[in-house]
Amino acid sequence: MEQKYRILKVMVVVFKVVAWLWLIGGVILSVVTLISGSIVAQQLGVPGPAGVGFGAFLFMLLSSLFSFGALYAFAELILLAFSIHENTVKLQQAVGKVKSAA
Repeated sequence: MEQKYRILKVMVVVFKVVAWLWLIGGVILSVVTLISGSIVAQQLGVPGPAGVGFGAFLFMLLSSLFSFGALYAFAELILLAFSIHENTVKLQQAVGKVKSAA
């Protein structure tokens, strides 16, 4: 089974790397949005610590977390399919040995 499904194994790694990059980038952009939103709110005299920037910060942070979870879960789902396939083959071989012994 080593040679089978090679591209899917590569895609698992790609999905996991993209998920982590998405999370890191999303957190960085969320913080930048919060800082820039608070600077703009301060210059405009809007009351509150961060003004509109806080809402954008929260939205970007939550959407980044959700996207990370979805991408990472999809990669794990592919690995789950590999495990199911491997266990099915092992079970089939075990049943074949039992039938031949009987």
